[in-house]
Amino acid sequence: MTTKIAAGTVVTANGRMDVWQPGYVIIRDSRIVEAAPGPGPNGDFDECILASSSILMPGLVNGHSHSPSNLLKGTWSRLPLEIWRQYIRAAWREYSDEAIYVSAQLGIVEMIRTGCTSVMDHFYTGSPQAHMGALNAVAAMADAGMRGGLALTLSDRKYEATVGLDTKNLSAAARAEVERISRLESTQSLEDFIKFAQTVRSRTHLVLPIVGPSAPHRCTQEQMRRCQATAVELDTMVHMHVCETKGQFLQGKLLFGVSPVCHLDKIGVLTDRLSMAHGVWVADEDIERIAARGTIVVHNPASNGKLGSGRMRFDEMLKQGVRLGLATDGSGSNDTQNMFEALRIAGLWHNRPDRDYTEWPAPEDILRAATSGSAHALGLGGDTGVIETGRLADLVLLTTDSYHFVPLNNVINQLVYCENGISVTDVMIDGHWVLRQRKLLTVDEQHLYARVRALREEMEDRLREQFRQTAEIEPALRQQYLKAAQTAWSGQFGA
Repeated sequence: MTTKIAAGTVVTANGRMDVWQPGYVIIRDSRIVEAAPGPGPNGDFDECILASSSILMPGLVNGHSHSPSNLLKGTWSRLPLEIWRQYIRAAWREYSDEAIYVSAQLGIVEMIRTGCTSVMDHFYTGSPQAHMGALNAVAAMADAGMRGGLALTLSDRKYEATVGLDTKNLSAAARAEVERISRLESTQSLEDFIKFAQTVRSRTHLVLPIVGPSAPHRCTQEQMRRCQATAVELDTMVHMHVCETKGQFLQGKLLFGVSPVCHLDKIGVLTDRLSMAHGVWVADEDIERIAARGTIVVHNPASNGKLGSGRMRFDEMLKQGVRLGLATDGSGSNDTQNMFEALRIAGLWHNRPDRDYTEWPAPEDILRAATSGSAHALGLGGDTGVIETGRLADLVLLTTDSYHFVPLNNVINQLVYCENGISVTDVMIDGHWVLRQRKLLTVDEQHLYARVRALREEMEDRLREQFRQTAEIEPALRQQYLKAAQTAWSGQFGA
């Protein structure tokens, strides 16, 4: 199958951020075999798309998400991460295989319709099924034609140690809940992940198994080192949360004696195989370490804002040469899977009044993070996120007959600051159309929505009981949050 797409505007997202007006690509099977400015050659193509009123760009890559969150969008507000996290994880324990599948597909539909072609799913449910039911999320991606990585979450520290709770001061009900969380959240093993990786690789080439330790302060040193060794052995990436909140930084320093980033460096995990989600609370010297090791930091501006986690130092990391990605995070804390919203928020958040305005991140920097930057986090840096010969055909068309692009003054600026996904008309993943002229070809949306509504209603009573149990530890978590909030901070704090 050979397809030619000739577009009025092509945004390559390459190293120079070349824009061709007009430009074309030729796709054979799953790869781009030719891409250049101009109208392109005539030829006997199986399919020829003439899109003079369209923008062609590489698909956006969502560098960090949680597919089970999609059934819980809009559920919480005004909660900081450690408290919110316990409520959403309590809900996930009630997920059936069907709930895992439809939740994943619900997010995939939103991502495809808003121009996203790949996602990193940092997966956890607490389900007693094999691999926590993660193969259902893999099936949801493969059935929808979505590319992605699935990082199976691992942790082996007791819950109270990860959040700094003294269980002797808790009520009997709260102690029981802490023990239950510790028991449920340490059930997955690296051996289980290796079996999972083998199964995924035998079933689909669209989904990559990723080693997914939860966070430095949630894993022992031994487990972290084994995660790194396993990633090398299987030739895959490592993905984890790092320093999402000030409390996590402080607890990590209490556990390790140094900052969590310094700890990862000392034990040999801070490498170019690692992508760190969030990275909000990092010291000056940590940024230097991250840049030197080639580690990727994936920015999650919407959830950082929603949960009050803080402002990630995107501009400083950019200046130091850190490899940067961009993501939505899960719909439980965002509450969308729309990467264009992530672009816009990131483009607005870092124009700081205390900095020389020439050091503010450029729209090109933001777009690069959302394409090739996040692609590196999935281990696809040489394959997707850029329009050029040899790359995978993961492509998006947006109409310029849209109030976002009339007039078309500066296409990259307008992609970052104007577009919200409504102009997306066509999406190709792996050389196959999954959205064509605004019609989704791989998922029956109305049937999916009906399944989601019925499942969510059926789960309601069980979710309420889970929330009641986990509410027992909220007062203690609140104390820890306030203690961290009142602790002074400076960029040299990690030394």
